[in-house]
Amino acid sequence: MATRATYRFNTGHTAYHHWDGYPQGAAQLLANALIEGGDLTFQAFLDANEKAEETENHEVHGDTEYRYNIVRNNKGQWRIKALERIDFSNKWRIKFYGLATDFFKQYGAL
Repeated sequence: MATRATYRFNTGHTAYHHWDGYPQGAAQLLANALIEGGDLTFQAFLDANEKAEETENHEVHGDTEYRYNIVRNNKGQWRIKALERIDFSNKWRIKFYGLATDFFKQYGAL
C-alpha cells in the first residue's frame, strides 16, 4: 500500500517518495541518507533512496499522508517535524517534533 510523503530540507529543497511515508518507513529512508550519504541532506536523501524524486514543495502532491521538515539547528543537530494529514482533509497535526536521534529511536531506525 502506498503511503506518500514529502521531505523538505533546510536548503528549501523538497523530495517526494511514493510509499513508506509512515514514520517507521520515513525513519528508514532518512537513516539510508545518513548511512549511505553521511548526512541528512536533500542530496544524500535522493542518492540513498532510488525511488525518491525532487518536487517543488509539500503542496504539489495533494495525496500525501505525511510531511517531514528536516532542519539543522544552530548546534548542528538535525531536527525533524513530522506532520500527519487529518482524515483526508487539508488539515495537518504534528506527529513528531524533535531531534532526529529521538525520531530514529522512536520509529526504529539505526
